[in-house]
Amino acid sequence: MAMGFQCSIGGVFNAGGAKLDLMPAIVLYAALTGSWQQTMGTAVVAALLLDTPSFALLGLSVPPFLVMGLAISHFQKVLYRDHAIVQCGFAAAISLANSLWTWLVLQLTASPLPMTIGVVAKILVIAALAAAVAPPLFWALDLMRRWRRYDPVEAETF
Repeated sequence: MAMGFQCSIGGVFNAGGAKLDLMPAIVLYAALTGSWQQTMGTAVVAALLLDTPSFALLGLSVPPFLVMGLAISHFQKVLYRDHAIVQCGFAAAISLANSLWTWLVLQLTASPLPMTIGVVAKILVIAALAAAVAPPLFWALDLMRRWRRYDPVEAETF
């Protein structure tokens, strides 16, 4: 659902050529809420979904999402997942790791991308957007999780 939403508002919400990216926040939610297996699965699926509509190689985003997700999941018990600074900071870190990894891999191709001020600005805007969307996404996913686990009250009939 998040990737569909992200693609549908891509033409409308565009900050200087930088598109809104929900996938780092989803990987972060899995890393701070679920097990390491759930984090791995979410990271791989989110990375593949992120790579599908782009011109990047399919699977290019898997290593940074997987490494960052598993590292955060390892320290899950000591991180306060409900704190907005934790959510924003780690979502931005995952986004930065993904952007830098993509840039490094592009340096090995036939047409390397030079690191210009414009590229740095776009990477920072993408990270800032990922950070800004993390707290509302956490709230929405927590709401869905509570709704899914709803148990109706048992009523006795006479």
